Order: sequence, then structure tokens, then C-alpha cells
Amino acid sequence: MLNPIKRMGAGARVAVCSAMLALTAGAERAFAQIDGSAILDSGTNAGKSLITALVRFLQIGLGLAALVTLVMTIYNVFKQEREAATKLIWWVVGLAVGFGLLTALANQLAGV
Repeated sequence: MLNPIKRMGAGARVAVCSAMLALTAGAERAFAQIDGSAILDSGTNAGKSLITALVRFLQIGLGLAALVTLVMTIYNVFKQEREAATKLIWWVVGLAVGFGLLTALANQLAGV
């Protein structure tokens, strides 16, 4: 397949090359005018939003796993297993500790 610029007429080539030159002529100066703090701020904001999304994902996963464990524990309580009450207590403790750690981690990393 031939290059599209090679298939153009001479006048069209001159117009395309002139337009490209006009568009890219100020590129060197444009990068020199970028404020470094703006780049750092946008990178920091992107990192914070990524961490927030990751923590939210982990919290949802923890909630779903805790829900499945709760259903299984309640089922075992109704079957009158001896260890079901102990499992229910561990379920509550694990859920509270897990959400507490994820929230603390999110708050700590968001403050960076």
C-alpha cells in the first residue's frame, strides 16, 4: 500500500506539509511554558483517584466475601453446629478490622 502523501498531487503535498509545519512549529516553545507544579498536581490527583478506586474495589470485595461468610455462618447456626457462634464472632471482628484498615489506608494515602 502506498503512502497517502505520495499519492497526493504536488499542491496538496505542499498544503499538508505546510499545515504540519505550522502546527508543530510552536511545539518546542509549548513544552518550555508548561508549569512543573501543574504536572505534579495532575499526577498526584491521578494517583489519589487511583488509590481511592482501588480501596473502593477492595472494600466491595471484602463486603462480598463477608456476606458469603455470614450466610454460611448463619446456615451453620441453624444446623446447630457448635463452632458456628465462634465463627460469627470472628466474622464480625474480621469485617470491622478489614474495613478499618482499608479506611485508614485510604485516608493516609489520600493525604500524601
